Amino acid sequence: AEVEQLSAEALTLGRIADDSPQAIREKRARYSTLQEEAGRNRTACNLWTAAFFQRVGSEGAGSGGHPLAPFITTDTLRRHLESGTAHPQAVAQAQALAVEHRFFHWPLEFPEVFAQGGFDVVLGNPPWEQIQLQEQEFFAPRAPEIANAPNTAARRRRIHELPHTNPELYRQYQDALHAAESTSRFLRGSGQYPLTGRGRINTYSVFAERMRRLLRPGGRAGVIVPTGIATDDTNKHFFADLVEHGALVSLYDFENREGIFPHVHRSYKFSLLTIQRRSESTRQGAERAHFAFFCTRAEHLRDSRRVFPLLPADIARINPNTRTLPVFRTRQDAELTRAIYERVPVLVNERTGENPWGISFRQGLFHLTNDLRKRNIFDGSVVAVRSGNSLLSLYEAKLIWQFDHRFATYLLNSDERTTKDPHEFPAAKKLLSSAVIVGRYYVSPDVLTARISWEYQRDWFLVYRDVARSTDERTVISAIIPRRGVAYT
Repeated sequence: AEVEQLSAEALTLGRIADDSPQAIREKRARYSTLQEEAGRNRTACNLWTAAFFQRVGSEGAGSGGHPLAPFITTDTLRRHLESGTAHPQAVAQAQALAVEHRFFHWPLEFPEVFAQGGFDVVLGNPPWEQIQLQEQEFFAPRAPEIANAPNTAARRRRIHELPHTNPELYRQYQDALHAAESTSRFLRGSGQYPLTGRGRINTYSVFAERMRRLLRPGGRAGVIVPTGIATDDTNKHFFADLVEHGALVSLYDFENREGIFPHVHRSYKFSLLTIQRRSESTRQGAERAHFAFFCTRAEHLRDSRRVFPLLPADIARINPNTRTLPVFRTRQDAELTRAIYERVPVLVNERTGENPWGISFRQGLFHLTNDLRKRNIFDGSVVAVRSGNSLLSLYEAKLIWQFDHRFATYLLNSDERTTKDPHEFPAAKKLLSSAVIVGRYYVSPDVLTARISWEYQRDWFLVYRDVARSTDERTVISAIIPRRGVAYT
């Protein structure tokens, strides 16, 4: 009701002409009255928000020179709303924090908009930054000797000395640290960002969620964000909610290879994301969203081979566990993958517990550092192998490529030990089925058998590289290898 009253007064103010000095004076007077009437609500909003930004415990007295003000609690807010008797210092502290951190209360700033349910259109290009304070980034322009410390421990020692060597810089550091921590506290605990206020929070994610919440039913938002909004694990809850509620209109992914953003790295990926707030009458219906990936210029969006639709059911079928977005280069790739998943289930559906293939996952069979220390695997045991020992070579990810179990091999040096780095396996030798790789490490058959904790009788493994670059043509690099030791990568 108060928002509607503010809305009506704001609309009246907007209708007053400003074509004469008298009209301008009248408009100014009404604006002042409106601000006074909104002041009580603004103070209440500031008190509520300031509770997340006030200094607590060691952040208070003696920390950065900020004395402790009366602690802002739910009772402080209740007293203000019911009788206007909140502690004056608590109110003053809230107002100061509102200025320092630039609190922005959308319904108070745009009462006439929120009386109608929100905005018709919201457009933005939010910052792409981590909320967590980056020490090296903070000190680089202020104290390069701290930023360039040889390691984290050395940098922390120099920071610890700042109260004695440079108190002003230490105060600035404490203020920046508090701002980052309190912002994180607000994003995680306020309830305003239930989908993106978790994990390693990035500003672009919370901006996208806020823009969605600002829309009226039927409204749309367009935002430029990193493609991770749809593919990163930290954003999976937000993206899944967009899909499940039919809020996703389109996502067009670009690589910055041609310098669309001159000051962003050329390999960086970003997307044009369009979302909508569906009305109650249309919320349940399935709606296709449109996608394109690996675009480098705007003209690519006119290419029907690149742009393709996906239903929410398609995304749920292909990525049922994370509900993140599958990435395809072409419409044909998307249609082929969709057809495959319509006929063949995923390996393991973590939501339903279905495991039709009887698959179990583990991170390799051996951990190089730990197993070397425990002598479960052996380094440079070629001599032992040549003398008749039956040790088996251990595969590392760098030794395979797509469908190729002999992509690379180590070489023997003069003292019959393996080289530091692998070399390409000779093409001529690949014609010989008896030609095998030389490993850097070896394992006994008995230890290998003991590591296979399930009944597995075949003489081969299906393996894949744990890491691939996002710009690789093949982001899943796999091969079938002989029954040998397998490293964790």
